[in-house]
Amino acid sequence: MEFAFGTPVQSQTGWSESASAAGEEFTLGFEIVHGSVGSDYAEWNINIGKAGRMFGAKDSEVRSRLCDHVHNVLRDSRHVREVQWAD
Repeated sequence: MEFAFGTPVQSQTGWSESASAAGEEFTLGFEIVHGSVGSDYAEWNINIGKAGRMFGAKDSEVRSRLCDHVHNVLRDSRHVREVQWAD
């Protein structure tokens, strides 16, 4: 399953971009946790939601695959200490 990613859009505290595959579209949001700004190990919230919906797309095989991709990138980064997933 190949994902197509949109152009990242930067905000004051992070960025977001679109991702799509198999007819499903998602929004990925990356935002720094306010209290961790300037620390040696900043904390980030990563949100993966169904595009156009306020809530995530649970039970989607495509969403699960996208989460796997994000997790693998984070796990392989020497700059990331810990990854915690939450619904």
